Amino acid sequence: HDALPIWDDRALIWLAILTLAIAMGAHQLTETARDALFLAELGPTRLPLVYLMLALIGAPIALMRAGMSAKRSHLALVLAVCAPVTASFWWMSQQPWDYVFQALYVWTGISTTVFVTFFWLALSHHHSMTDAKRIFPRVALGGIVGAFLGAGIARIATELVSTLSLLLIAGGLTAVGAVFAWRLERTMGTATPAVTEGRERPATPFTEMIRRAVDSRYARVVGLLLVLASMTFTVLDYTFKTVVTELVPKAELASLFATLYLALNAIALLSQALLAQRLVLWLGLASVLLLRSEERRVGKECRSR
Repeated sequence: HDALPIWDDRALIWLAILTLAIAMGAHQLTETARDALFLAELGPTRLPLVYLMLALIGAPIALMRAGMSAKRSHLALVLAVCAPVTASFWWMSQQPWDYVFQALYVWTGISTTVFVTFFWLALSHHHSMTDAKRIFPRVALGGIVGAFLGAGIARIATELVSTLSLLLIAGGLTAVGAVFAWRLERTMGTATPAVTEGRERPATPFTEMIRRAVDSRYARVVGLLLVLASMTFTVLDYTFKTVVTELVPKAELASLFATLYLALNAIALLSQALLAQRLVLWLGLASVLLLRSEERRVGKECRSR
């Protein structure tokens, strides 16, 4: 892609950073309440069920959006829907419905998956490859800052209000994020996209994406690494939450998770600030070399046929 004037507009960059930061801060608040409420009310034995539900629902949603055009992002709509739904769990969690806590667990994961997928696809429609390597780490840093601040708010709030109240705070913060997302979409709508109207690529069918992934050695290796990483994280998450449930009183679960997420986001923030952009630049070059090698292999096979 040609170099774009869009990223010269600092207002748009800041809108993207603030939108992602607010959304991730709200997610961190919701996640803290979700984990504490789920373990306090249901215990860890039902975690495998919600893990399975997250996988069965989340993967098709992400793939479906990946096959759609990024011209219309729907970021504001997604956050506008998430805000009242998240806040409504404050009331539903007070009802004698066991399934509410399972629904909250799944909702927290699915809503974040949808927003993050839509967000990065929208930004990818308005960037060049060169600009992305320079700017996307900064935008991602904003998301980590937002998660860090969200965990900090959760940590303070657990000392002042009930765990359920975190859901109301998260819903209100998500509504604020919807306003910034609306402004971001309006700004992107007046900017020059990376792929112009005449050159926009059509949406790739789901079956075609699967076929390309299976045929690509690079995609197969990356996919295998992602599967192994997800399996490892799931086992660690289940083991950790099982131990926590046995050792920590229910009344202290929210405070514990808020403190844990605050520490983890602090580590992630330092890593992103110090290493991310260098890694993106280096991995970008490595990815290009791997793709070039793959292109040469495919070319040889085509010529041999």
